[in-house]
Amino acid sequence: MNSSCTYRRTSRMFLAAATGAVAMQLIVAGAAFGQTLIDTSGNWGTASNWTPATVPNSSSATAIFNASSGVSDEVSLTGGPFTVGTLDLNNDVAGGFSFSDGTLQLAGPATINVQSHNGSPDFAATATIILKADATINTVFADSTPTVAGPITESGGGFSLTKDGLGTLTLTGVNTFTGGTIVNAGTLQLGDGTNTASLAGSNGSTGTTGFGIPGTTGGAGTDAVTVNNSAMLNVMAKATISGGTGGEGGVGTSGNGANGTGGYGVVFTGAAGTLTNQSGGVSMGNFANAVTLDTGSVINGILNLGTSTAATLTLDGSGTHLYCTAVTGATTLNGALIKNGTGIWTLDVSFTYTGGTTINAGTLQAGSSTALTKAGEKLGELAEWRPATSIYEED
Repeated sequence: MNSSCTYRRTSRMFLAAATGAVAMQLIVAGAAFGQTLIDTSGNWGTASNWTPATVPNSSSATAIFNASSGVSDEVSLTGGPFTVGTLDLNNDVAGGFSFSDGTLQLAGPATINVQSHNGSPDFAATATIILKADATINTVFADSTPTVAGPITESGGGFSLTKDGLGTLTLTGVNTFTGGTIVNAGTLQLGDGTNTASLAGSNGSTGTTGFGIPGTTGGAGTDAVTVNNSAMLNVMAKATISGGTGGEGGVGTSGNGANGTGGYGVVFTGAAGTLTNQSGGVSMGNFANAVTLDTGSVINGILNLGTSTAATLTLDGSGTHLYCTAVTGATTLNGALIKNGTGIWTLDVSFTYTGGTTINAGTLQAGSSTALTKAGEKLGELAEWRPATSIYEED
């Protein structure tokens, strides 16, 4: 039978003193019960911490945690792994729970519903999430801000993680699940600027060997992140996104098969997706997309903002930047180029766009006579253009 479990304890972690109780209710088969834990830490695997006294540990289990404002209680996963189909982190308050020291398996398909905005990571670096099915993390409110500091892995197949809801989900670990990440709403942030974080697509399979015929084409690599609707993706320094590598073509006695195509780091679909601080090749739909390259931004591959003239590419941040370092592949832009921030950006590559160039702050330096090119008109032919060492600056 499906079980719905609410965790209950009285201690308030990360405060100078324990004051009051954290109300958490365990619900099974429609009945509500109360259970209080007086210890300074709680363990998921202790039956007496749950009401009724049964540890939720199955793909049909639902565990419910009701957060209290100003409180970040630690829940140990020691003794696991533990498995749930649904995890509810309730109450729209500045508080919540931090799961640590073990493994939580998401089976089902599984869902984590987050209402709270916890000051501490909801899943600490010592906690591992294993996907045993496709899973969804739903940040219910705009100020719902869960953080997963530990790795997200998978068992039994290539499973995906979907981000739903208005809030922001932050992933700061090295994640190895291969089914891809789908951002349907709100914001997905990869990394915190300090720790190494990553998302990757799966690599394609190797083509088969042909006897008397050519080998077959290698399998295609998959995309790492797909951003739908008007959702946002923010990738911080020390975080990387990479599409899966295409598989090698099979060897044949009359010729080898072609290598499979590689997947994109990020694919934007739907209208007006927004990307900042991205690492990995990017392909967007033909909408009013907005991309910001800030200090430390790296796109390892192409940057294709689509064909919309309303799209914008903004160069921001401080310090000195070479465009070829920030974007290693070709750039496709049909909209406008904008320079913000105090830094110096040198355009040492050429690409064509139609929306013109706006310099709001800092310095934009052209590294070649074709670096700034409007469709049908090279800026090098305009009156304000000067040689390759020319610098456009804010007045």
